[in-house]
Amino acid sequence: MTRGGRTPACVIIRVLIRVHALITVIWHNDKTGKPVKRSLIAYDH
Repeated sequence: MTRGGRTPACVIIRVLIRVHALITVIWHNDKTGKPVKRSLIAYDH
């Protein structure tokens, strides 16, 4: 049993979730029409 979610299926799901989040932010920026857009750059950890 692989621990830590490193199976191919889990990796694909995590990538798809991140792509979906990015697309959602881009769509939100486009639809709100606010002068200051949300940053697409992740916060510095």
